[in-house]
Amino acid sequence: MHSRPKAARKTALLHMPRASNCCRISARPYWSLANLKTFRFTQAQVDAMRVQLQRADLSDENRFHLHFAMGKALEDAGDYAASFEHYAHGNRMRRSMLRYAPEELTATSDAARRF
Repeated sequence: MHSRPKAARKTALLHMPRASNCCRISARPYWSLANLKTFRFTQAQVDAMRVQLQRADLSDENRFHLHFAMGKALEDAGDYAASFEHYAHGNRMRRSMLRYAPEELTATSDAARRF
C-alpha cells in the first residue's frame, strides 16, 4: 500500500517542471518543488528557470516564484551568494505586492488590548 503513494509522488515530481516548461504560464510547479526539502533541481531545470526569468512577459507573481525556486536550487548547489540574491529579489518583489503597514498592525493590536 505504501508504494503507490511513493510512485504517484515520483510521477508528479517528474511532470511538474515539464508542465511549467510546456505551458510557460505558471512558475508554481518550480516553487512547489523548491518547497520539498528533499527535492534537488537538475541543471536542466535550473537552466529552464533562468530562461523563464529572462522573459519580458512573465508576470510578477511567476517571477517571484521563480526567484524563490532559483534560490533553493542554487543553495542546494552550494552557490550561496547567487542563492541569496535570488531569495532577496523574490522577497523584495513579494513585499511590494503586499499591503502591509506595521504601524497599522500595532494600532490594531493596541486597540484589541484596550478592549
